This record gives sequence, C-alpha cells and structure tokens, in this order.
Amino acid sequence: MNRLLMLYVMLPVALGKMDTRPVVYLPKDLSDFMAKTAFRCMIKLRTPSSMVKRFFEIKLQDDDLSREFLYCVCYTTYLADEDGHLSEAMLRLFDDNEHAEAVQKRPVVHLPKDLGDLMAKTTYDCMLIFRTPSSAIKHLYELKFPDDEVTKQFLFCVCYTTYLADEEGHLTETMLRLFDDSDYEEDVKKVFESCNKIKRRKSIRTLYDVVKCFHENSPVILGPPLIRY
Repeated sequence: MNRLLMLYVMLPVALGKMDTRPVVYLPKDLSDFMAKTAFRCMIKLRTPSSMVKRFFEIKLQDDDLSREFLYCVCYTTYLADEDGHLSEAMLRLFDDNEHAEAVQKRPVVHLPKDLGDLMAKTTYDCMLIFRTPSSAIKHLYELKFPDDEVTKQFLFCVCYTTYLADEEGHLTETMLRLFDDSDYEEDVKKVFESCNKIKRRKSIRTLYDVVKCFHENSPVILGPPLIRY
C-alpha cells in the first residue's frame, strides 16, 4: 500500500508546529469519526497509543504494524480503497481549497449512505455469484470495467438489484434522482436521456454501453459515501 506521507489533512486541533505548507482541516464529523476509528484500529492491531498521534501528524514509522494501522483507518473511513489507493472521498476534502481544480477535474456526487450500504452488500453478493475479482468493487465506483461477459453480468447484477437499472439495461429515475441537488442537474438529465437511447440485443450489453456513455459524458461523477458510519 502506498504511504500517505505527502498529505497534511489535520484534525481541527493544534498538533504543534508543522511545516510551511497550507493545512486543510477535516470537517468535525469526519475528524470525530476518524478519531474513533483510529482508536478501534489501535485495539484491533494492538498498536501503541502514540500511533494515533503520529497518524494525524502523518509521521508513522516505516514498519508493517504502522502500515496496517494506516490502512485500517483510511480504508474504514473511505479515504482509501482496498488496493491502497486514495479515493474520491479524499479528493472531496479539498473542494473548497484554492488548489481544488488541480486536484480534481469533475465534481463528485456521493451516494447517500443507505444506498451506499445497499450497494456494498449487493456488490459483494454479485461478486460471489459471478466470481469476479475483489477489484470489481473499486471498478464499480470508478465505472472502469473490462469489456468481458463476466464483468457485464456483474455490473447488471449490482445496478438492477439496487434499482439503478431496469431489466432492459437502461438507467432508471432512481439513478437520475441522485443528481437532484447537483448544480449540473439539467446537464446530467440531458446526458442521461441521450445515453439511455442506446439499445443492444442483450440487456447486459445495453447497460454496459449506457453506463459507459453516461460516465464519459456526464459533467459530474458518482462516488462512494464520504465516510463509513
């Protein structure tokens, strides 16, 4: 897993003198959740209490226990994916920063927590059914799927079960409503309607092409819930 040593994302408390780089402070709800998560990971991995302080200072030691602790906290709070890469949730923390445009190209609309929980469960169930690799979870949120039958079946299983797609392979109003509060709502609707005109012989192929079209042309992208509660 890549170490996160180049980031200064701090709790809203004074942690002493750092360096001269600007600091982006965590929202209070996320910092509280991260503090609880860090404590739970500390107990789970039996790490020393000083590791919690070192975590928020981004000063973890280069050893296996520190890396396991870092992964435990970041993955549990959605700041990293299962492969150890930083997620869209991490990028979201910099939205109001003057360097935001350099960090992220398109705005992210995060799934509501209840739908995120349902998708997590459904994704796991579909992964077992079609024997897809665990990386399929990461690909689901990134909408970067290999062009093969197993992947198309997996995508259809997840989207149809969560009511984001119908049995013919077209995206539903449930999907469109996820963007209701977006500044790009009307633009998203135009892309949605245009891509939903795609029709293939098989519904799983239809959905694959519709999703690919929507992801490539939408002014905003979907992301996982910001944090895991």
